[in-house]
Amino acid sequence: IDLTEFGDGLKHYISIICMLHACEDGQLFIDEIDNGIHYTQLQNIWKLIFDISKETNCQVFATTHSRECIEAFNAANTDDEGL
Repeated sequence: IDLTEFGDGLKHYISIICMLHACEDGQLFIDEIDNGIHYTQLQNIWKLIFDISKETNCQVFATTHSRECIEAFNAANTDDEGL
């Protein structure tokens, strides 16, 4: 299946994963991290970011105006021991 056939949310998910791996041992800056991602998936994306950033030693800086995104960050951070 061609990537262009997927929605913007999945494309954003994949781009974050690729960027985390590309920024190994560095930093990643993401503006409006929740853009295109359904609010029900925000906690999952944060958990994914936490896991991959640990693997790749990548420090992530993200911006958002979304209260739901901040709450999802806190919930994912609480679930992930060691952060």
